Amino acid sequence: MEFSDLNGMFAEVKKHGAKFINFHTCGRWDDRYDLCVESVDIIHCDKVELKSFKENYADRVAIMGKVKSVDTVLQGTEQQIREETLECLKQAAPGGRYILSNDCAVPRDTRASNIRAMWEVWRDCGKYPLGF
Repeated sequence: MEFSDLNGMFAEVKKHGAKFINFHTCGRWDDRYDLCVESVDIIHCDKVELKSFKENYADRVAIMGKVKSVDTVLQGTEQQIREETLECLKQAAPGGRYILSNDCAVPRDTRASNIRAMWEVWRDCGKYPLGF
């Protein structure tokens, strides 16, 4: 399937009532983001430079993700989660159009305390606009 076919599919989905399209990208998409930012509303990504992405595409699409699901959320300490979460917020939250999330699905055996640590950072940072 060509990406232009996907753009058509996204347009059809919206014609039938979808309010937003959230597109998950696995791996590096630096050379392809321009192909999808016109057709989707949110890009959920893992391997991306948040600040660079925001500079190039935040006027067209929101970005979601980047806290590492396995290395940090599943296997990391609460402190590591707090540090990575805060770094993601510092890079991508200013100006809005950032959704804090891990980079993929939450691994099955993730401790609830690790998810809570991520939420606590978000809670403690306050509402948009964040003053980093």
